[in-house]
Amino acid sequence: MTSLFDVPESKLSLEATQYVRELSSKTLFNHLMRTYAFGYMIAQKNDLKMDMELLYLGAIMHDLGLTEPFADKERSFEIEGGEAACHYLVQHGYPIDKAEIVQKAVELHATVEAENEQPEIALVHLGVMVDAGFRVDLFPKDLIQQIIGQYPRLGINHKMIEHFTYQLQTKNDTKLIPIIEAAKHHSYFNE
Repeated sequence: MTSLFDVPESKLSLEATQYVRELSSKTLFNHLMRTYAFGYMIAQKNDLKMDMELLYLGAIMHDLGLTEPFADKERSFEIEGGEAACHYLVQHGYPIDKAEIVQKAVELHATVEAENEQPEIALVHLGVMVDAGFRVDLFPKDLIQQIIGQYPRLGINHKMIEHFTYQLQTKNDTKLIPIIEAAKHHSYFNE
């Protein structure tokens, strides 16, 4: 199957993809890839010039805080994940200024505040929102279904509500409270 979006093929992108894939369930990994796909397609649609690898790394690492090594840390999953992503990238030779942009994308991915940031950060947020069923009007329905065909949802709404509920019960400081409530009642995607 031909991909609808380009994935960076740098050594770091490939290593980060493998790292995230090993830590994530298939359901979560597919969500990360759809987030990138939707962010990438918004960039293409609007002819945005940016660092696509930076967008990719932000998208595939945005839920690191929900994975086993980081989920039970004290701080919110957004903060834990952002710090983990930055640390991983710097340890693998990525420039600190770029790693800090990825960190910010991870930390802000669930907030509308991200839309006021540089394109790579805003597009991670927008990709997450489209995959959550919001702003789906940005794309034709058949295009969304093609992305879902490449990376099936596999019950993501239910799984994310479980993750977020756990975060709320243990930390009570996630930025996702409005999204959790909306996801419980949102029916754009059939699961």
